[in-house]
Amino acid sequence: MKHAIAQIETYDLPISIARSSLQKLAMDLQNILTQRLTAYIVGVSDGRDIGCDARGERKPHYGTDTKLRELSCLVAMMKEKEDPETIQIWFQGRNPELGDQSPARMLHEDFENFQKVKHAIEKFLTTGD
Repeated sequence: MKHAIAQIETYDLPISIARSSLQKLAMDLQNILTQRLTAYIVGVSDGRDIGCDARGERKPHYGTDTKLRELSCLVAMMKEKEDPETIQIWFQGRNPELGDQSPARMLHEDFENFQKVKHAIEKFLTTGD
């Protein structure tokens, strides 16, 4: 189920991600996806901002906070079965489920693509495609 809050749609998140500090989530994302890729996906212009979030030096805008949590949800799904290198490559690679676009680009262009990317992850984890 999605919820519209301040013109930003969010999806039901696992309780562990909803309760996690943004600092921890940003740290995990930068360790798996890198600061630069994480920043690109959530629409932050400078990857160093993700590092600042991970160190607790700043609090991101609400929309960025929401995107970081949703991205954490997607990465957590993959972490159950895949190593960080595979996850990073998967987010950057072309995906036939997404019209041969990369999941990173799909999310960067519009986070409304969350469900499409989530479906592509589920298929990848089930079939390897």
